[in-house]
Amino acid sequence: MVAQPSAPHSPVKVIRIVARALSALIILFFGFVFVGELASRIGLTPAPSGGLPPLSTVDAIQFYSMAVMFIGLGLAWKWELAGSLITLLPAIMDGILNPRALMVVLLIAAPAILFLVCWWRSPSPKVAENSVAKTDSTTSPPTNA
Repeated sequence: MVAQPSAPHSPVKVIRIVARALSALIILFFGFVFVGELASRIGLTPAPSGGLPPLSTVDAIQFYSMAVMFIGLGLAWKWELAGSLITLLPAIMDGILNPRALMVVLLIAAPAILFLVCWWRSPSPKVAENSVAKTDSTTSPPTNA
């Protein structure tokens, strides 16, 4: 059985478009916040008069795991499973470390969950190749040499 091309507005395509749009908005918005915070931490921008307090261990873990989540969202555009997992694992860790930040973590994790659904619902390329190969070999007439 040959895999049929999906319809232009199949649910997987719609979910993928929504996931990409959300991830792009999140990367842009939180990316600006992240870069601004990082720039002030390393001294590229002037700090407030009292200086910035040092990050606690939990805050530092959350700060750098945000960078990992942004990388995961970007990777999910090409590799849905890997990008989703790279985004969701730090999100789960952040949710455990700081339950007060759970809404932000869920907002960032939402596109990753959508990408994971797209990966799960999409037909596997290996399955489609195998079915095409089997169809081609069974339908072609034998050749007598």
